[in-house]
Amino acid sequence: MKPILLFLISSICFSPFVHAQDTARKQAREDDGGFFMRIETAAEYTGGSAAWKKYLKRELDDSVAIRNHAPAGAYTVVAFFEIGKDGTVSKVNIKEDPGFGMVTEVTRVLEKSPRWKPATRDGKPVVALHRESFLFKVEQKQ
Repeated sequence: MKPILLFLISSICFSPFVHAQDTARKQAREDDGGFFMRIETAAEYTGGSAAWKKYLKRELDDSVAIRNHAPAGAYTVVAFFEIGKDGTVSKVNIKEDPGFGMVTEVTRVLEKSPRWKPATRDGKPVVALHRESFLFKVEQKQ
């Protein structure tokens, strides 16, 4: 019996995270890397969500769980990362680590991601926080 691995991807772009408490400080955070409550356009992978999914399918080694002997089951890796004013991906932070090398692989793929179209506020690029969930399903083939 050989395990089969399937993975699903879901993503949400967040820019509602704000380090400052009052409106005046929120507006002043643009130059020091803070997040804004309101943005005009969310950060987007160049080419849109279809291109992002294609990139992930091409680059993510979805056999890593099988190679690391993950038992049959569903495993979720939840990653948060920043998309900078220049569209670069940085500060990858994993919230769920099921083990079996999946976090290392997800982090590798996110960190080597090509540039995104940055989020904008008042017509200017701003830093945005993005959340991506990866669901790996390992099934026993009968």
